[in-house]
Amino acid sequence: MKKCIAIILSVTILGIFSACVSAKSEQNKIYKSGDYTYTLVGGKAQIIRYTGNAKNVTVPETIDGHTVFKIGSDICFITGFDDSFDDFDEEDGYTEDSQKSGFAKTKVESVSIPDTVTELASSCFYGCKHLKKIKLSDNLRYISSSLFYNCKSLKSVKIPDSVTEICSYAFAGTALKSLRIPKNVRIINLHSDNAGLKKYTVAKGNKNFSAKNGVLYNKKKTRLIIYPRSKPGKSFTIPKGVRQIGIYSFASVKKLERLILPKTLERIKTHAFMDCKLKEVKCKPRGSKRLVLEEQAFEYCNKFKSIKLPKNTVLSKGSVGYYEVPDYGYGADYSSANKISGFTIKGYKNSNAEKYAKKYGFKFVPIS
Repeated sequence: MKKCIAIILSVTILGIFSACVSAKSEQNKIYKSGDYTYTLVGGKAQIIRYTGNAKNVTVPETIDGHTVFKIGSDICFITGFDDSFDDFDEEDGYTEDSQKSGFAKTKVESVSIPDTVTELASSCFYGCKHLKKIKLSDNLRYISSSLFYNCKSLKSVKIPDSVTEICSYAFAGTALKSLRIPKNVRIINLHSDNAGLKKYTVAKGNKNFSAKNGVLYNKKKTRLIIYPRSKPGKSFTIPKGVRQIGIYSFASVKKLERLILPKTLERIKTHAFMDCKLKEVKCKPRGSKRLVLEEQAFEYCNKFKSIKLPKNTVLSKGSVGYYEVPDYGYGADYSSANKISGFTIKGYKNSNAEKYAKKYGFKFVPIS
């Protein structure tokens, strides 16, 4: 009996191994059909590269009888079949010229993607400077990283309700002024969003996110996720109820100069205000409630000259007062970091704020 089971397992494993080898062999074969270069994955077509010159393109549902399910490819795979894509630099990694999968760096102005497509690879439309209109598949599963990076003419994108994840840099360098988050999105990583973005909206029925006055929050509005980089107004008061300001939430924000923190706030995450134009931050009276500022929360904020802190504030190394820290992480050498000239900390006597100011050599102004 045991021998029979062993034989069955051996045959099963051999079958799985053979199937994997067969699939890999199938995927390594590159085909050409009209303006498309493609490969096969499980009998379906993955378009690797569009090679045509048309301005308006409608991607076919099938190629040579194979259903098209994906557009674009990883750079490491591209270099395997075409040396012209191998732009690896030993010091800097892959250069921008290596971003040539899918429609990247073509002169297309409009593209319509069929509903058979469920995936668009990272950087699929990278550098399409003339792209003005895109019709996405209604079955697309996610918006991949750098998908529309540097598509300077793209002013609007309708993200289908099928999308559950939006990855970083997807819309960086586009002409988008607003972005709607569909109802089924569960994961968002919009660092760094488009520099010209002024507001976010969230579809009714989304269980994970919400928006107020153009700012993106989690559903319960206890965590501020991202403040649009070009949102109008020099002053902003974070709503009562927000307990956390997320990582990169205010990164590279252009116009905001004055910020009022609510008494409910408990934590400001690392890099939350990186490279923003803030000049002043105040916190509403909050009694003994603790506020934690993580490392490098205000890094590269060279116009940020002073901060007024509540009594029970915990300041991590380099959380305020530093323009640049030379070595990221908890091993950073803050003795050689670049301090903001004339930075002042306003706080209570014998508080963590006073201890921080004395330890790192900042001016401290006591308040009562």
